[in-house]
Amino acid sequence: MNKEIIEILLAAAGVFVVVWLLYGLISPSFDKVDKTSEAFFDTFLEQVSVADKNGVGKFSIWQKEDKVRYFLVYFGSGKSHEVEDENFVALKEGDNLVCLCSVEEDKRSCEYCKNLNSVVELKGEEGREYIGYGEEIEMRFVNGFYKFEKVGNE
Repeated sequence: MNKEIIEILLAAAGVFVVVWLLYGLISPSFDKVDKTSEAFFDTFLEQVSVADKNGVGKFSIWQKEDKVRYFLVYFGSGKSHEVEDENFVALKEGDNLVCLCSVEEDKRSCEYCKNLNSVVELKGEEGREYIGYGEEIEMRFVNGFYKFEKVGNE
């Protein structure tokens, strides 16, 4: 009798574990916008590293989604920046702040940010700038600051 109870408990525990694992696979806990933002930002940081080593880094926002827009925003030493009628607020503070921001319906997010080691100049203008979908930049580290130059636009 005790053996049968143990088998029933083990079977019930096994079913529970399988159901729990299946729920984890299909639940809405996967955030596509967050993972895409993270991937874009990781790529951007890799290319900044190339520029830091006297190379030419390249970065573009190439993925187009109907309901989501992505921007690489240079905040400088500010915390907010307006881009195409969207007001972004960075979750981090400091000098030379760059963030990957997204807009999904009414939700704006700038969770992936980094303070670069130097000032960024984009298109020859120091200050807050951004790139969006279809735009590509080349990044160089010249004379103590980053030069981000737009080279592509769809």
